[in-house]
Amino acid sequence: MKTSTLLSIFALLLAFAVSGQADNVIAFSPDTTSVTVGDTLSLDVTLDATDPVFGYQFDLNYPTFLNFLSATEEGDFFNDGINGLGGGPPIYDPPDDINGIVANVLDSLFGGSPFTSPGTMVNFQFTVVGIGTGSFSLANELLPDDMGNPLEIDPVVPVSITSSAATAPPTAPEPSTTALAILATAFVCWRSRAKPR
Repeated sequence: MKTSTLLSIFALLLAFAVSGQADNVIAFSPDTTSVTVGDTLSLDVTLDATDPVFGYQFDLNYPTFLNFLSATEEGDFFNDGINGLGGGPPIYDPPDDINGIVANVLDSLFGGSPFTSPGTMVNFQFTVVGIGTGSFSLANELLPDDMGNPLEIDPVVPVSITSSAATAPPTAPEPSTTALAILATAFVCWRSRAKPR
């Protein structure tokens, strides 16, 4: 084989190997995808990192049949994040339940230890207040390296959720209703026999 052909094959194989390498993956981990009005729903935003990650920022879009309750950090960000020193929540703008968004959810690590992955970055809690079908999705995702430069992130796959009304157990008719039905049937039978022919 010619040297140029071998170099072309080598370059092609190298390009394929590099393109097959996965970027950092942010994903959702819902405890369920089917809920009932009145339930509390827990949603984890997880990270499987291929690079050293020193922070995060994103907007979380959620169905409008949910009301935001809280956001707490997990793992490394809880222990070493800027807002994690006191065991507090991540930093975020006031949630907007009408439009279903909590914007600018963020934290960053300090010191020399990046996020250890895979693991949960943030856990969100919601109350189910209506019925419908919707999805969780992220926008404006950012994972910085130790110099604040953005790292590559795989597209985040939305997760669908369906809410239904709470179903009440069937109830037996009240005794008075049953008694009235029996009396009405007896009266109709008696009247039909008492008619003159």
